[in-house]
Amino acid sequence: METRINYILTGLFVVLFGGLLLGGALWLSLRTPAKNLDFHYVYIDESVSGLNQDAPVKYRGVEVGRVTEIKIDPHNPLRVRLLLAIDRETPINENTAATLVFQGLTGVAHINLGSRRKDAPPQKAPATEKYPVILSEPSLLTRLDEDVTNLISSLTKAADNLQAFLDHDKSRMVDRTLKNLEEVSTILARNSPKLEEAIQAAAGTLGKSAVAAEALPRLLETLNQAGTELQVMARELSGQGRAIGRAVGDGAQDFGVMSEGINRRFRDLTVAIQLLLEQTGNLIGALQRNPALIISGPPAAAPGPGEEE
Repeated sequence: METRINYILTGLFVVLFGGLLLGGALWLSLRTPAKNLDFHYVYIDESVSGLNQDAPVKYRGVEVGRVTEIKIDPHNPLRVRLLLAIDRETPINENTAATLVFQGLTGVAHINLGSRRKDAPPQKAPATEKYPVILSEPSLLTRLDEDVTNLISSLTKAADNLQAFLDHDKSRMVDRTLKNLEEVSTILARNSPKLEEAIQAAAGTLGKSAVAAEALPRLLETLNQAGTELQVMARELSGQGRAIGRAVGDGAQDFGVMSEGINRRFRDLTVAIQLLLEQTGNLIGALQRNPALIISGPPAAAPGPGEEE
């Protein structure tokens, strides 16, 4: 009797537990609507470190599926094959591309899909593949790594070219400088006698200029004294001429002609003396402005109309 009761309790427990499981499954099925999924392959040529199975698949940031399989391509061991389960309503076409995206600093990755053209034809499975193949594009990190590598390579090449150019240009400049120095040395050696004569002539000219400069004040002083004495003598002669004229006029008429001749001579002498004084003053001013006129002489006169220089 007791054994029979135990069988009944066991059967009731199994029925109740099975009913609970079935009810839970029905409840979950009602809570989560079924989706129609399509499968697609993606071949990636870079490392998929950080991408896990069941990682999300997003289309422009919207989750549309999951990564169901991650394997090495059996036909090409240099790339990885991913199997994606994607909602059938996702607008995937021949222009759609898949990119590996890393989330922040965690290193966790997911697959992001995107299309450049919305009017592209839908994808079809190739004859050699079980599912359609979505093209892949390099991730941001891969592009940055390639760009940085190319930039460093370009900078290195530019630095090498610049160094080679500078070395060549520097060597050429040194050779040119040495050649110019050699030419200058040859010219100096060939013209050393002429240089010595020119130096001696310049020294003599400087000596003469110094002597002339020392004698110039004395010459100017002598000319000033001569001018002063000529002015005094002219005034005395003029006075004497006037006195003689008055005496002749008062004394006798016979001396009229003589008086006029003497006065005329005195006037001519006075004019000559004044002209001499004027020329002397001009000479003194020119020498004061340019003492080198004693050596070089006056400048050449400008050519007149029709004359050639």
